Amino acid sequence: MLEKYQKTQENTVKTLKNQLKTQKMHHAYIFSNPNINQSKEFVKEFIKEILADENANHKITKEIFVDLKIIKPDGVFIKKEQIADLQKEFKTKPLEGDYKFYIICNVDRLNSSAANTLLKFLEDPFDKVMAFLLTDNLEGVMVTIKSRCQVYHLNDFQIAKKDDKITEIALNFIEKFEKNPKLTYIQAEELLFSQIKERQELREIFDIWIDFYQKKLKNNQKTAEIVKKITILMQLKQLIDKNVNQKLILDKMFWHFKEENNG
Repeated sequence: MLEKYQKTQENTVKTLKNQLKTQKMHHAYIFSNPNINQSKEFVKEFIKEILADENANHKITKEIFVDLKIIKPDGVFIKKEQIADLQKEFKTKPLEGDYKFYIICNVDRLNSSAANTLLKFLEDPFDKVMAFLLTDNLEGVMVTIKSRCQVYHLNDFQIAKKDDKITEIALNFIEKFEKNPKLTYIQAEELLFSQIKERQELREIFDIWIDFYQKKLKNNQKTAEIVKKITILMQLKQLIDKNVNQKLILDKMFWHFKEENNG
């Protein structure tokens, strides 16, 4: 669990473990790091430590634990409706453990009404609810939200060789696809489709692609086109957890992007 981050996040791990030992956890945390996906994986390991329930670990890893909610930008921004739905859902007691948890990725991308709604939620937190807010742009997070949270700056993550390989495959494919809109289906199979064996790998690849295009948004590159691609990826990613055939998901992604690139 958190031990795997002992070398790269020594001070943060030490602090969090001490909070667990003394049962003095805060109700809300902000973790800042350029890699949102890796920050999310770190938080999931922290949640496993809090629950101390081996039966829940697999569900947390797969993000299917009923008392864990993960919110990501709906397109460019996180919207008020997403936070309002979260509040309604978290009024009930935990079903599988002692706590309910929510993770908000890219919390700096809350629109103004969503930020104000979240602030009220943080100011008057429900019992046994813990918030984890992730950002790669801490300066973009509302000051009053930061003041309600414990803020941690995570160091660069030492990614395992397998993760390095997944990242290399994902970026190699999407960069070539962007540079060459005429990429054929056979080429796509060689670059990507044939190399993905596990559903978790496909989930990681979609996270890498979403992050790739979200970074492009910051540079104002073809905003409408990029927003459309992010939306497509987020919609298709939902199919991964619904056990839709992996090849079918990739097929849909290829032809949707082919249409966008040629349009």
